Amino acid sequence: MEWIIVSAYAGALFFIFLFSMGQLHLTWHYLKGKKENNSPIPPISKFPRITIQLPIFNEKYVVERLIDSVAAIRYPSDKLEIQILDDSTDE
Repeated sequence: MEWIIVSAYAGALFFIFLFSMGQLHLTWHYLKGKKENNSPIPPISKFPRITIQLPIFNEKYVVERLIDSVAAIRYPSDKLEIQILDDSTDE
């Protein structure tokens, strides 16, 4: 009976050891990739065309601030499209 408990304990310790080695392996790859990827992000030379959709439903007190916030985004105006999707049943 005692050897069953000892072997179960040893198996659990072995499982924890394998799990720890896997975590150590992931940490090593993370640190290696972080060290190699320290270059700054280059400036964008050509901006893609984007669309921002604002789904609104009965938000009459929030919609004005929402539109003002989205309109304040610094992005080339010829590449930015803002769509307001309003299905409100109120005013």
